[in-house]
This record gives sequence, C-alpha cells and structure tokens, in this order.
Amino acid sequence: MKNIILLASKNRVFAICMITYFCVLVQAQEGADTTIYFNKTYFLENDYSSAFAILKATNGKGYVFSGVKFSLDANNEPLYQLHLTRTDEFGNIIWTKYIDENNAILGLTQGDAFIKTTNNENSYLIAYVYEKYNENGSYYDTRIVKVDAEGNIIWIMSYDDGINSLYINQLIATKDGGYLFVGDNKKQGNVNGFALKTDATGNLLWLKDYELGYVSRFFNVIESPDGGYVLAGRTEKSSDWLYSADMQLLKTDSLGNMQWEKKIGIPDSTDCAAKVAALPDGSFLIHGCKNVYNNNFSLYIAKCNYTGDLIWEKDIPTPNQYGLSVYSSTPLINSDGSCIGVSATENEYHKHQATIFKHSASGEVLWQKFLTVNADKMTYLKDIERTADGGFVACGFQYEPPQFAWVVKLDSLGNTCSPTDCDSPPHRSLGVGHRRNIPHFGRARRGKHLSQPRE
Repeated sequence: MKNIILLASKNRVFAICMITYFCVLVQAQEGADTTIYFNKTYFLENDYSSAFAILKATNGKGYVFSGVKFSLDANNEPLYQLHLTRTDEFGNIIWTKYIDENNAILGLTQGDAFIKTTNNENSYLIAYVYEKYNENGSYYDTRIVKVDAEGNIIWIMSYDDGINSLYINQLIATKDGGYLFVGDNKKQGNVNGFALKTDATGNLLWLKDYELGYVSRFFNVIESPDGGYVLAGRTEKSSDWLYSADMQLLKTDSLGNMQWEKKIGIPDSTDCAAKVAALPDGSFLIHGCKNVYNNNFSLYIAKCNYTGDLIWEKDIPTPNQYGLSVYSSTPLINSDGSCIGVSATENEYHKHQATIFKHSASGEVLWQKFLTVNADKMTYLKDIERTADGGFVACGFQYEPPQFAWVVKLDSLGNTCSPTDCDSPPHRSLGVGHRRNIPHFGRARRGKHLSQPRE
C-alpha cells in the first residue's frame, strides 16, 4: 500500500511539472519574436535584372516587385523586359510575368512609379518609359499599365502625342479616383517639369509644363488638403561661367495651375533634388541635400506649410563625401511624424551603398543601417514598404555587373539576416531563431548595365 501511495505521489508531481513546463513553453512561444527576415538576390532566368519598386501583394501574404530584365534575343539584339515578380512572405518567387518587352524600354525610374489602384480592385499600376526616335532625335514616351493581382494586363496607355517627351518619376492615386504623375518634359530644346492628370482608366485630363530654369525636373508629388498638389524636384541653371542647381518646390491648384514656387539651396552650388511627404499635422516634410563644399553634401530636412512657409529647417553634416543623400523614394511617415526611408551613401571603396535610416519629427537622425550585397560594387535600394509584422521590405539592385535584383526584409529597427541569400522564418521555439542559407538564383551570363535612375 505504501508503494502505491508513493507511486501516486510521484505521478502527481510529474503531472504538475509537465503542466508547468507546457505553460512556460506557451508563454515563451507567445513572447517569441515572429519577425520574418530575408536578404535575397534574383537573376531572373539567369539574366541581368533590377528591382525598382515593391508592394505588399493585394491577394494574400507576400510581395510584388517590378523592374527590368535585360537579355539578348534570338538575333543577338538587346531585349529589355518590364517584369512583375510575386514572392511569398519569405521572398521565394511564386511567379514572374513580363508586362512589356522591347529594345527601347528604359523601365521604371524609382519605387514611386508602382502603386496599388484605387477602390480596392486588387490591381496595380506601373508607369514606365520608352525611348523612341524621330527626325529630331530621341524622345521619351511614358506609359501606364494596369495589371490584376496575378500580373495579367488589363490595359496599357501611352502618352506619346508626337510633341511632348515625357519622362515620369512618380505616379500617385488622387482623391477623385484618378491618377497624377510628374517628371520632366523635353521639347524644343527645353527641359521643364510637368504634371499630368488622368481619370481612373488612364485617360488624359490635363498636362501642365512649368518653366522654372534652364532644366527643371520633378521627382515626386503629394496631394494637398485643398485638392491641389505640391511638386518637388530640382531646377538647374547655367551660364557661360557657372552651372548650379537648387531644390525646387511648386504648389498648384486642382487643375495644375501654379500658385507658388520656392527654391532652396546654397547660391551658385549644385544641390540635390527635393522630395516631399505629407505629415499628420497638416504640414509636409522636405528632404534633400546641399553641396556644402566641393561635392561634400549635408542632409537637408525641413518642415513646411502649404502656403510655402518654412516652419523649421536643418542641415545635418554627413561623415563622408556623400553621406546620406535624398530619399530614393517617398519616405514612410509614422503617426508621430517621424519617418523612415532608403537612401545611399559612399563607402571606403568609393562605391555607392544602400542605407536605411529613421529621423524624428524634429529632424534628428535616430538610427541608420548600412546594407549591401557587395562592398566592391555599387548597390542601391530604391523602394521601401511597411510589412504586417511591424518591419519593412525594401528592394533594389546591384548596379555594376553582374546586375541582379535585390529584396531585403527587415525588422522595425532596420536589421536583417546575413549573409546575402539567407532567410529567417518566424520561429515558435523557446526564443531561438532559425536561419538557413539559400543558394543564389543562378548567375548572369550576358547583357549590359540596366539604366541607373537619374536624381
């Protein structure tokens, strides 16, 4: 009887221990970091490839990124293909669709040229550029293509009217259900910034040119609370003895008529382009950089109201020649007014490298992370998007050969896994992360550089 009682007591103790263990396990699992990390490169069909823009997929988990693939056709002639590539949440390719192909495609210019459509249609718009030729030489033809969630073409619109030469840099959805895009227009020897408004199906409503200097280009635009627009970019000036450039802002009404314009920069210096982003308090952020001395740049951050008055501005010295340059795409604005974006810097090998950084609502840089796939090659991140786990996903490419697309998944502080082509799926262990190496998607075999974006 004594042995039976002792056995029962041991069983009771064992049961209590097991219950305690499983309670601790569940608590540990609930508190475990479920952030997904990956850092992957892609040679689409073993050809030179790029990634200029990325979005969360409209139908389920994962991402969609777009860029250009370069190869040689059957006659050994250059062939550029505008691609749309869908991945799962770990960056593994599900499908790649080729939206357009031609030896004249220049492709997207930056991440702001790829957006989701309005009205919850589960579709996308991509704006891209053709380079064409006529009796007067080369000119640009901007096109917009609408595709469904599986990459199937719904419609394509061209804005080639035989007069204008439109080079698009950003496309936005507007509150009236249509779209507006900005860039530069080269015609009759002049290069002017432009804005073009369409309806929901891409039909042209109006086109406005803005002659602001020797050369003016707009790189991004936001819609203002009054239904107008704030355009941002760069204006260049030239004379027999001096070339200079300033950050450029321009405010319009809802029909594109100019209300005010503002130039920011150091006199007689070649400063960067400006970009703008709407802030939660009804003002907007200006971001750019100034050429302080002999191509040594300082980061410029300012806050402005919609009448063009600066609320505050800051020049932030950078640690090397290039330091932080202008955002590669429109920054992500947080609810507290802080923002996160991707940019470029220069390393000790004098190669441009990607960086992601965050600054506060008052302009202080809070953190900066440097990312690369090869410190000996120029590498860029061109777009960034928020993710469901509180982190970010960014895309870009290695510019120098072999040229390949690059997509990296980061946590909320800009951290990711290493080395390149690693991944780290969400783990449900006792706080121990899992990481495994994934082989490269082949190697480039032929081709030449894909075009580098102008900024």
